[in-house]
Amino acid sequence: MKVYERILPLFAAEGIDTIFGIPDPNFVHMFHLAEERGWNVVAPHHEESAGFMAEAVSRMTGKAAVCIGTLGPGVANLAGAMMCAKVENSPVIFLGGQRARITEQRVRRGRI
Repeated sequence: MKVYERILPLFAAEGIDTIFGIPDPNFVHMFHLAEERGWNVVAPHHEESAGFMAEAVSRMTGKAAVCIGTLGPGVANLAGAMMCAKVENSPVIFLGGQRARITEQRVRRGRI
């Protein structure tokens, strides 16, 4: 079982039915599965927008929200929304992508 196959039912058990973020190779299967299960997938043009949308929804509804950021700069773009959620005590779950360890070793092999 893949992590996303296990994590979506856990989110659903908490009443979460919307994912905010930009589908990228790290999370595309999670986005597809969420859509297949009838979830709302909100994919704006920028991760920062996704983060603030998730924070706003959680603040307005009082329910947890999920926001996904892509590897590297995508997660960095969520920093403002993360701080806003922390300061406002908004229940937002932020997930960030990561390159597989084997890929990272190949990429960094030519490092100076």
